[in-house]
Amino acid sequence: MGIIEQSNNDENEIDAAIEYQASYQCTSTDEADGDIASQSMSKLDEEKASAYTQNEVNKMVASDCEASSLAQGFATSKHGDGSEDDLALEYQNSLGGKPLTCSQKWTKFVLRTQVPLHRFLHFVTSRSARNPRKTVVGMTLLALIIMGIGLSTNFKIDVDEDSLWTPRGSHAAIDQKWIKEESGFKPEPRWFVLLFHFEGQNVLGQSQVQRMFDVLDGIRAVEGYDEMCEASDFIDVNGVRTCEINGPPQIWNTSSAFFQSNVTSDEEAIEGLSVRFMSDLFPVVEELFYGYPQRDENDLLTSVTSYSIFIHFPHVDLAEDVEEKALDVVLDFQQKWKDDPESNLYVEVAAERSFPDEFTRAIIADIPLVPVVFFLMSSFTCVVFFKRHKVQSRTMLGLSAVVGVLLSMCFSYGMLFIFGVPFTSITQMLPFIIFGIGMDDSFIVIGAYTRADPRKSAVERIEESIDLVGVSITMTSLTSALAFAIGCTSTVPAVYWVCLYASPAVVMVYFYQLTFFVGCIVLDQQRIDQQRRDCCVWQTVPASEKEDQENEEGCEEATQNSSEGSYVDEFFIDRFMLPYAEFLLRPMVKVMVLIAFAAFSVLCALSATKLRQDFKFKDVLPSDSYITPFIQGRQDYTARSHLLTYVYFRDVNQSDPVIQEQMIEYVDDLVEMEAITGPPDLFWLRELGLYVDNFTLHEYSFDEQLDSFLSVKIINKVFGNDVLRDSEDNIIASRCLIDMGNLDADDIKGQIEALEDQERITNEQPVNEGKARKAFFTYSRAYNIWEFYATSVSQLTSSAVTGVIAVSLVTVFMIPHYTSVFVVFPVMCVLYIDMLGVMQWAGVAINPVSYVALSMSIGLIVDFLMHVLLRYYESEGNRREKVIETLTSMGSSIMLGGITTFLGTVPLVFSTSEIFYIIFVAFMALVLLGVSHGIILLPVILSLVGTEERVSTKATRTKDPAALDNKTPHPEPLSDAEGHAQ
Repeated sequence: MGIIEQSNNDENEIDAAIEYQASYQCTSTDEADGDIASQSMSKLDEEKASAYTQNEVNKMVASDCEASSLAQGFATSKHGDGSEDDLALEYQNSLGGKPLTCSQKWTKFVLRTQVPLHRFLHFVTSRSARNPRKTVVGMTLLALIIMGIGLSTNFKIDVDEDSLWTPRGSHAAIDQKWIKEESGFKPEPRWFVLLFHFEGQNVLGQSQVQRMFDVLDGIRAVEGYDEMCEASDFIDVNGVRTCEINGPPQIWNTSSAFFQSNVTSDEEAIEGLSVRFMSDLFPVVEELFYGYPQRDENDLLTSVTSYSIFIHFPHVDLAEDVEEKALDVVLDFQQKWKDDPESNLYVEVAAERSFPDEFTRAIIADIPLVPVVFFLMSSFTCVVFFKRHKVQSRTMLGLSAVVGVLLSMCFSYGMLFIFGVPFTSITQMLPFIIFGIGMDDSFIVIGAYTRADPRKSAVERIEESIDLVGVSITMTSLTSALAFAIGCTSTVPAVYWVCLYASPAVVMVYFYQLTFFVGCIVLDQQRIDQQRRDCCVWQTVPASEKEDQENEEGCEEATQNSSEGSYVDEFFIDRFMLPYAEFLLRPMVKVMVLIAFAAFSVLCALSATKLRQDFKFKDVLPSDSYITPFIQGRQDYTARSHLLTYVYFRDVNQSDPVIQEQMIEYVDDLVEMEAITGPPDLFWLRELGLYVDNFTLHEYSFDEQLDSFLSVKIINKVFGNDVLRDSEDNIIASRCLIDMGNLDADDIKGQIEALEDQERITNEQPVNEGKARKAFFTYSRAYNIWEFYATSVSQLTSSAVTGVIAVSLVTVFMIPHYTSVFVVFPVMCVLYIDMLGVMQWAGVAINPVSYVALSMSIGLIVDFLMHVLLRYYESEGNRREKVIETLTSMGSSIMLGGITTFLGTVPLVFSTSEIFYIIFVAFMALVLLGVSHGIILLPVILSLVGTEERVSTKATRTKDPAALDNKTPHPEPLSDAEGHAQ
């Protein structure tokens, strides 16, 4: 306790000295000097003051009365001796004791709320800087351990398109869950579809049919096929339980031997293909089996562009393995026939597992691109941090910045893996984005560090740098994380998952900047102080060699300037910023900028109105996927698509004639929709009525009529799975099929209208009135993506508005001047509209991926604005001087940050999936628009309407220690513009 009390007493004495020095410097006249202030330090015991050097005391002394009072308030708050009222009083005293205006009261309030932030930044960075090796090693091991645990425990990949794209809480999601888990209907068989064609030419003939049988025989010869099919409900004409096969081979009992024994010519093959009924009396569904069939006057087929065969696999554990082997067999035939110049038939294939398999393959195929982006970012940062000096070059520090981003992603991803958050095909794009945006803070921090007084220790320079830019990088990280967090409110699981990965990743990048990268800066500074080479750190540069290099490369002046504490160029772009700022602020240039940006925004707004919705699953597949030609073939070589949709009936007494009439009326109302091709071919209730009429069963009860109806073998085969009955033979639920074949697969508007029409008709049914759980409803798997189409625009609009408002609120509470929101809000709105317009020009439509990109853009766009705006408010002088100071001190970092964001997404051009083109376009637009608005339009606006008040978010200000040593009042620090001018 004695040590603690002594420490507190020592700190109180130090604080007293600091307060005396601060008050003296603020009240002294031009003739006064700092003797008394310096004497106050000499009164302290030398050991007691060892932890508080003169430089640290100077940090607590501001450059003017306002900054001094603020610094004093922060200092007392840090040691627990001050209060919020003290801070308010200090701020008011800094204004000459005048009553605070509303604007000044708000500034005081914001500065008060930022005290905990400054404490946090000081706590984290000072400890990281004082223990650099422990910090770097500890944070590295922590990230790798967390990632290892995540990968070895709950890591999983979700590529189920239904679960990814169906909005949570939608009718489709709720109905799908009931059908699969509660209804009792047998699950639909696993589908395996074959498409035979010859690029649009006529495929009628004996050899073509024989090739179909060859493929079928190859599939049926797969190991495990017979064992799997024993679990099927289908029994063929020979009484054998096997997998059901629908298509032209049914005409010959799906038997190759039977076909060969009965067909010996093309004429016989065409005659067999032209029949209207199969051998088991099932009708030939011509438009389902044949592509664009044409018949002559004798009802014989004259032309067919394709054949379709549907194989139904039962849901058993063995099915997936058999599917995989069967796909390999078909793909072998596919390649063989394409390589055969005499081939007259091609085959395409898709199966139940095809989409998940190909999605997974796309993820795995794009994993090598992550090292590519790491190499690009590392190369760029090494070039940026490189100097033609063996010691002063900092390429290893640039590499450490990239490693820090990688480790932060390892940590955040590992934690999400541990909690079982699935990794999806869309989530794989995040590393490229995080690499791009994660480097921004590194350039901001190192830029501030190089501008700090080089005579100070690395720890002191770190503290001064964080005082300068800590709020800035906190604000941009907060807005980015907040934008992603808002994306988590999306009901679309794919969007939710990607934003759930992104938000903590941004937070961890920020934290690793304050810890890992700060530690790397200190270690690199120690290397420089020890005169060790940049890359070969184990080698020390002799003093003679160092002098020779400086003389040879003209470094003497730079070294002298460094020793005098002036600014040393770190980035090559810095040398162009002052001439650029002066050019930009010419009156004629400002007018041209405003006109050009206004015209561009008008054109983008017009372009944005032409945005359309479009999404094809083949866009998320690898470019060489076998599914892509299958989808294209179905579109090109079949007459029309068949979108079979189930109509369900439940929770009612279906033996009641009134309910039966309502069921028939509901189906009739649905048939009136434009999307429906016509009345259902097979509706059990209507067929039952015809059966009762034909066999005059009117005197029997409904249950007896239904028993008799389903006792007929062929009827039971058709309708047995469509009527569910309980133990007392009461109907629990039933269903029938309708065909929405009039819909164009590319007509998103028509699909949304069809979804809304069926929903309207469903809600209008008397049996459904006032019920959340509908007794009558329709469902198709296509509804899952249609629900996304129907909600995406409204959700995107909602997330954009919410994001802009949220970011604007952050601006209000992070930039201590009320005018900031009146600058950020309109510029962000213009930026977002411009981005929509540019994406439309690039041919990008609204789909799940562009939805994700646009949701993320809110948080990323604002980064280019916040750094400029905050620096402007901290700068001194009139509007012109403040803008010049902002551009010369912050412009290069913003440009470098934009370049890294662009480089981070460049590897996506080489992705195996076409969908990443959308991400590349989106982020290219984001970078170009963000940088141009941030360092062209915003400075012009601020030079015209920006406030001339100076408001600092810094907790401390640093004075040149030479001023105190010389015992003369230290002049105001030069702006970068003035420094360059001198």
